[in-house]
Amino acid sequence: SNGRSLYTLYVHSQIGALVGHWAEPGVHADADSEVDLERNDELLQSMEPVLEAFPPDLVKYGWNFEVESGGWDGPGYDSAFSQHDFDDGEGDDIFQDHDRDPYPSPHGSGEVAVTFSESKYSVWTNDFHIATVANVKSLLKPKGVVFVDKSLSGHCHDTDTCAYDLKVLTPENGMTPDSSTRDRFVEAYKEDQQMAKVDIVMCFHPSAMCELFMPLKKRLFVIASTRYELGRESASDWKQWNQNLLQISKEPGNLVAANNLYDAKYIEHFTGLKPVLLPSWIRMDESDMYTGISEDILVAPIHTSSAEKIEKKLKSISPRFRSIKEKYGHYTFSQLAENCAIIHIPYQVSIMSLFEQYAMGIPILAPTPAFLWELHEKLDVMNERTWERIRTGRRPSGSPIAGVKEGRHDPNNDIDRDAFLHWVQYADVYQWPHIVQFNSWKDLRRQLEETDWEVVSDEMLGFVKRAIDKTSAEWTKILDQTDNYAPDTVQVDDGSAPASDLATYLSEFMQSVHLW
Repeated sequence: SNGRSLYTLYVHSQIGALVGHWAEPGVHADADSEVDLERNDELLQSMEPVLEAFPPDLVKYGWNFEVESGGWDGPGYDSAFSQHDFDDGEGDDIFQDHDRDPYPSPHGSGEVAVTFSESKYSVWTNDFHIATVANVKSLLKPKGVVFVDKSLSGHCHDTDTCAYDLKVLTPENGMTPDSSTRDRFVEAYKEDQQMAKVDIVMCFHPSAMCELFMPLKKRLFVIASTRYELGRESASDWKQWNQNLLQISKEPGNLVAANNLYDAKYIEHFTGLKPVLLPSWIRMDESDMYTGISEDILVAPIHTSSAEKIEKKLKSISPRFRSIKEKYGHYTFSQLAENCAIIHIPYQVSIMSLFEQYAMGIPILAPTPAFLWELHEKLDVMNERTWERIRTGRRPSGSPIAGVKEGRHDPNNDIDRDAFLHWVQYADVYQWPHIVQFNSWKDLRRQLEETDWEVVSDEMLGFVKRAIDKTSAEWTKILDQTDNYAPDTVQVDDGSAPASDLATYLSEFMQSVHLW
């Protein structure tokens, strides 16, 4: 109401209606005859995300349909996630429930909230995972970067970044888009005003999402947070993605990276590229740092049907072991930080919660690679390392495509001990210092008795401070380069390199690119 500060609240749901009504054929119904009646709207089968995580600050429009001051442009806009369990390196909405209490960011990152004019760089992302981009935001927003985050994740309501206005792509067709979807996407955005202002497109999960943006001539940052063939798992799709990734890597200004060493080595194995390593480190709030006031040792989620058996074994070693769900159900970072330590039986080589827990200074326990193999052989504990194991439930003996060089261990050989041990050494728990490893259940009992947890925590915090500073500096270096930037660390084993004549190269690039 003009002058009275009264507003009408509209929630446009994409997943149904609270009330459905029936109507005769006409403007709002498609029944075939006047006798037939048709329900206009499908009823909601689940809660609308925006109603679950209601934003404390609403976008307010005046009579001129312009956003009024005091809306979503204020402090905290598009802030990084707060207290959420974005646990998976594989996919926050695919493999597990998330147990932290939701404290959503007050401001979303949809179209109305982006202020391009004041930004140094504008970044577009429409990932299926909320945590990877959230951690990057926490490092880059202070550098003047604005994000257009149109998340396709099932947990997008936790960060208020759901892709309500994303054209063409949906959670159903976005992971593995067919040729028609890709064509329609390019057609929808080739003259889009918002897209025209975007400088960089970042693709994390799936990293192959960047294929769709190749014709739009944006800087493409492919940053794998899991196996990079996600959504392109068939041999033909994977080979085509490899060709496109090589093309992306050659274009000045683009970036091929990974947030963990395993996936960097994995990409190198299949493409010859040597990705930049950009870990997903995040600065945690002081209130969420390690206190260790509880003697309990938390048990991180174990993603195997043998989880109950493992937890029972841990209880027999010490009653101090308590699963996160057993102790808390829903929890906050500060609650986790009260515990003496946390034990991980890795189901994956890199998960986002490990970055958080390490940055909080919570001492971490993990089996040695050899003991992990023993557990994996008996109990199938690391069952989300390969896509075939996830899709079929079977441990694969190899990959559907060959690596660039013969004689190397196949990373997707999950039944050979030597191959497993060669590749698992690149997992985060074996790359980061000060993680307490145990080589047997008996050794775990010894570690509980002898470890000085406060010393371990202090050493972890010293390392992570240096790691965050280094990662932040690397991002600054990448962003501050001109369009001719081509990272020295991205190389191809066959010696290929970007063409010196940019116009010629771009012409050749558009002719040779294989999109569909």
